[in-house]
Amino acid sequence: MSGVSPTAHASRLTNVMRLDAPQPSYSPEELLANAPDQEENSLKVNAVLEGE
Repeated sequence: MSGVSPTAHASRLTNVMRLDAPQPSYSPEELLANAPDQEENSLKVNAVLEGE
């Protein structure tokens, strides 16, 4: 073949991600308001272990 430039991918790649910039967020209290169980600003869940 002639007249075909080599490529690494079949289609052109474009980065569609936005910049990773800090944004305002919710407070831990707001995020955990409906959590069934919490401990030290964290969601507390039961351990899930294989074989038990």
